[in-house]
Amino acid sequence: MNEALPWAEGVAVGGGKIIYVGDSRGVEKLKSPAPKVIDLAGKMVLPGFHDSHIHLVSGGIELGQCNLSGLGTNEEIFAKIREYAAEHPEKKWIVGGGWDLPIFPEANPLKEELDKLVPDQPTYLTAADGHSAWVNSRALEIAGITASTPDPENGRIEHQAKTGEPSGTLRESAAELVAQHIPGATAEESLNGLREGLALANRFGITSVLEASADEKILEAYAEFDRRGSLTTRVLASIYVDPKKGVDQIEDLIQKHEKYQGRLLRVMAAKIFVDGVIESHTAALLEPYLDRPGDRGVPILKADELNRLAAGLDKAGFQIHIHAIGDRAVRMSLDAFEAAQKINGRRDARHHIAHLELISPSDIPRFKVLGVVANFQLAHCRLPIVSALDPFGLGPRVCSLPHWRSNLLRARRDVPQSRGTVRLPQRRIWRLGGFSLRLGNVPGDQRLGHRGLESDVREIF
Repeated sequence: MNEALPWAEGVAVGGGKIIYVGDSRGVEKLKSPAPKVIDLAGKMVLPGFHDSHIHLVSGGIELGQCNLSGLGTNEEIFAKIREYAAEHPEKKWIVGGGWDLPIFPEANPLKEELDKLVPDQPTYLTAADGHSAWVNSRALEIAGITASTPDPENGRIEHQAKTGEPSGTLRESAAELVAQHIPGATAEESLNGLREGLALANRFGITSVLEASADEKILEAYAEFDRRGSLTTRVLASIYVDPKKGVDQIEDLIQKHEKYQGRLLRVMAAKIFVDGVIESHTAALLEPYLDRPGDRGVPILKADELNRLAAGLDKAGFQIHIHAIGDRAVRMSLDAFEAAQKINGRRDARHHIAHLELISPSDIPRFKVLGVVANFQLAHCRLPIVSALDPFGLGPRVCSLPHWRSNLLRARRDVPQSRGTVRLPQRRIWRLGGFSLRLGNVPGDQRLGHRGLESDVREIF
């Protein structure tokens, strides 16, 4: 902002660029032979916002499913599920999601609770973070999941302590055991989801987004809208990277980049998942969870695999977008970027690490040194989750969360940041108030360090 001219009367746009900001007389001088003049009648014009981590297509689809986002109690969730199922007896599957993990003990909702609400239709409801799924007995039956079913690689089937039976909660890749039986979204459903997502984004002044994880269907939807001239935000799409395929998939990713690149659509980022989430004990930590002795969480990729993948993607010119929540996963990601720079040399890559719920203090300076974007979201530092982390086995480490974020914010001139969001249907999406209001819902002795973070965030925004 021009500090000498913080307010302006008019703005002129030409050739897709802002060419003038100042008083109305200056705008009059710039008028073309056939100008389009918009009189805002005193309303304010602001720059468009950039959302640097969002699932626009899948989030738009969820708006038409059993949407549990923003509900604060299990009673509210039960009521919504009961209502949705009653309104849709024709559906072969009840699908939806958005429930917050801390609402349920040990982030583990039970199939028996869901069976009471939806006894006949198989039901699949993802958590707000997308890393757990809650299913009923009918869905478990269709998937053939029993007490003896082994955990899949990079996944976990939760079991009831007394009976050994599946509890109804599936973590990470275990959710796919059920999800693979659900009919996927059609091309038309994906287009409708994108249409809904764009409309909501535009209402909040979002004009540019980073799609956080795009498969071929999602890329097709974006490309179709771009061809029609219906894409109302600029989109940088992160192509999903399959952890099982390693560097062998890079050529396919390059082909997708070339195929889908468009006028407002750029397909030049690649999304890697390094770990899961803290609440389900799938985040990769430097020290073990207190309630699971010896368990630090298992990274989705081994360090050498991640290093090779990062080096290959960086060499191919991709911007790498990594999901890392635990401090071990964050360190692995920084190590991988450092290894890539040693092999390929440094460039203006603007690689991202997203979410960053835990980070070792010794790793904070490395963001500046390596030029890595600290892409964290307010949804990942909201107080209901922060105050609930201790029961998930962090102990004193929970107190470090607000402090490292404050350090990153105070270093904002040197460390790139983002203010993105995670899932489209959340009520708190694009709302700083969702953060500050929740400060008042946590007892004072659980707020350690959060007041400083609140003021830092308000200063940034």
